[in-house]
Amino acid sequence: MSSKLCVVEIKGGFGNQLFQYNFANFLKIKGFNVKIDNYFYKTLKKQKGITLRSEVFDPSLFNFKNISLLERQLFKLLKKLNDSKKMKKYLPFFRDKYYRYYKDTNFNDLNIIEPYSHFDGYWQDIDYLKLEPDFVNQSLMKLDVINKAKNSIPEENSFMLIVRRGDYVDMDQDLGLDFYEECFEKISTISENPIINIFTDDIKWVEENDLFKGVSKIYGPKNEPQEVIELFSEMLKNNHFFVCNSTFSFFAAQIGKKMTSKIFVADPWFRNRESKNLLFDDWIKIRNR
Repeated sequence: MSSKLCVVEIKGGFGNQLFQYNFANFLKIKGFNVKIDNYFYKTLKKQKGITLRSEVFDPSLFNFKNISLLERQLFKLLKKLNDSKKMKKYLPFFRDKYYRYYKDTNFNDLNIIEPYSHFDGYWQDIDYLKLEPDFVNQSLMKLDVINKAKNSIPEENSFMLIVRRGDYVDMDQDLGLDFYEECFEKISTISENPIINIFTDDIKWVEENDLFKGVSKIYGPKNEPQEVIELFSEMLKNNHFFVCNSTFSFFAAQIGKKMTSKIFVADPWFRNRESKNLLFDDWIKIRNR
């Protein structure tokens, strides 16, 4: 294993955390010494337009350790020195030689990782999943409630449908009724008597729209770690999955899929933004207008 220390920051909700742990494993497989920085959750404050998330997983579930307080202080100092204008002017050889701060928008070469590297991003890219496809699945199977749900036999005509709003509304990335109308059209081609389970962070909006009347069940948002895990396990109990553009449901579909499953996804993932590499070839795409 390389002596180079890579620290991967964990932040965001359930799906984001899984992508970040998967990326940490990607670096680990490549031979780097990887630790986790979950300090983000100790600094959270409620902000307008931001959906607060809780830390769902302990790093040990994925066979990682947190950085120590001393290591974290070292990384803060190195970043401060690296960003210093005086350091750039008088000691330019230091910059990016011993420490580098990577975002997922500027990282593309494992060969340039410095002795100390900090990775801050979401790493939502299926290419990072391909190196060890079962890593996230096998890690989550250590949790009894997810293991039982994964091994349950779903009703053949059951559908998971995600209605993600919350901060997506403020970002103008929520999916409109025309998108969900097409989802229901797809469902009607698969089953005459579907069991439709909606998972949403906006129960009021769902209940106010006639399109969703008659669905089997509506699940609301959860924030406590164990409640989020239990909600995820309910997603796994379906046979077909409408991922839409939610990383939470992305992993539900990936882990819960059966031989007979059909998986539907919004394409593009976000409108008017660079497309994320999150669409598998066998997933059925619904146009996100």
